[in-house]
Amino acid sequence: MLALAKNVLMVGVGGAGMRGLAYLLAQRGTNVIGSDTQQALLQYAADLAFVQWTAASSKPLADLLIYSDAVPPSDPMRQHAQHAGIRELAYHQAVAELAHSSRLIAVAGTHGKSTTTFMLAHILIEHGQDPTVLIGAGVSTWEGRGARQGQGDLFLLEADEYRDHFLSYRPLGVIIVSLDFDHPDYFASFEAVQRSFATFLEQLEPDGWAVTTVALRENTPLPWPARTLTGEAAADFPPRIEGAHMRSNAALAVVAAEQLGIAADSARAALATLPQLHRRLEPLGQVGPLKIISDYGHHPAEIAATLQAVRETQPGKILVLLEVHMLERLQRFAEDFITALRAADGIVLLPVFLPTGRGSERAAADAALGGLAQQLREGTSRLVEQVDFEHLAPKLSAFADSYDVALAFSAGILDRHLRQIVNLP
Repeated sequence: MLALAKNVLMVGVGGAGMRGLAYLLAQRGTNVIGSDTQQALLQYAADLAFVQWTAASSKPLADLLIYSDAVPPSDPMRQHAQHAGIRELAYHQAVAELAHSSRLIAVAGTHGKSTTTFMLAHILIEHGQDPTVLIGAGVSTWEGRGARQGQGDLFLLEADEYRDHFLSYRPLGVIIVSLDFDHPDYFASFEAVQRSFATFLEQLEPDGWAVTTVALRENTPLPWPARTLTGEAAADFPPRIEGAHMRSNAALAVVAAEQLGIAADSARAALATLPQLHRRLEPLGQVGPLKIISDYGHHPAEIAATLQAVRETQPGKILVLLEVHMLERLQRFAEDFITALRAADGIVLLPVFLPTGRGSERAAADAALGGLAQQLREGTSRLVEQVDFEHLAPKLSAFADSYDVALAFSAGILDRHLRQIVNLP
């Protein structure tokens, strides 16, 4: 069991979920040994100050090895663990073991998982409950971490459907925020996504409950439990909740909070003090008069919803900066990207993000991005430009007088460059 491990080696510890898990383990007295790229070591040195860093070529003593999705079986440390008889767990398996004795509330869905998990966590904390929380985004008031160790028996978890990871969990309650076709490198079709979510719902505890939208409840053929509740966006949310998609997320968080003993009006009021979530409509600063906002939206539906939200609150012209997350997503959803991006006043395309070990796809990614740019230019005079990261800063300065907001959709590299440009840590 994870609880018995005194020395845990975490390979790929720089990942968002892995950083949060490392923090929770350290809070419970585990000695965490971490390994990752030099870039991750430098970037997250402050977040992971409690971690004992080790080189990938070393063979540290450990009772257990936990690895992220980005770490293949051929990784030297995983090979060492296999030869030394050290038990291995994937991230999602380790989280399942960590949460097994808690009342687990899992938030799932193609879009909006992090935000909805955080909204529910904030409501509970404001009402004196003390949950443990693990999400895939940093929180400004949690020292930038995506995790907090609570003393209560509730465990709130962002449950990712990628590669069916969420099937490791046995929750008491679930929130299904949304359902769409994504992760085309794993799921062959939307029907495959639906099957995965159906299995997830079947793993609820016998007295478990689900919260979802009216549209999903009525139109999606899933094995909804008898105790399925619905929430819809309302007009009486605090101004802090921007955009129809955020109001829908908030409505689901409020309904879930009711199941945990909090009155709906009180839950809604608590959202007025919702802190900033990292890379979720996060204001970074300005380049001259140009406001810079960073967002993690990587699916065309997320881009469209976030653009609409920014239109609600930010007058003027919007320049979209897009770092497409993975070649497969660009290839599969090219037409949807075009439709979503046409709502922008100008578009800057940055190099496609490729996961570690997939650099051989760079030529194909560049070609696909060039094809997207060409299609976006057809029949319009709006700016559509491809820019590399090296020239991003001067380009933003050049565009500063022509646009009011630069809305960045980043897989991570773009966000890091923007923080450097506006002098943020």
